[in-house]
Amino acid sequence: MTQNLSDWLKQKPDHDSVLSKIIQEPDLIERLLTLIETDLSSIKFQADKILQSLSLSDPELVYPFFDRIATHIHSTNHFIQWGSLITLSHLIPFDQGQAFMKVILRYWLWRIALS
Repeated sequence: MTQNLSDWLKQKPDHDSVLSKIIQEPDLIERLLTLIETDLSSIKFQADKILQSLSLSDPELVYPFFDRIATHIHSTNHFIQWGSLITLSHLIPFDQGQAFMKVILRYWLWRIALS
């Protein structure tokens, strides 16, 4: 199933049509995350951009995946790191438990340790 999503994204569908499809079938969010985590091609970046857009337009659909997205801030790929920070920042209005502040603090401590 992830492969089908990957094949569809390789065809470079219109961004809005992808968002509409995911809003209609929210289980596709799980597949986007799997692509971000496992795909070796540029499709993972397209999946990340889609997730960013979705977190801005429909954050309530993405918020249940907050913890999983937060793991991406430690990706070896800087584009995925930054994309996850953008996505997480869009979810702040739904973050009642201050999870974002904990994640961002861990991120900065990690970045300092790498220096």
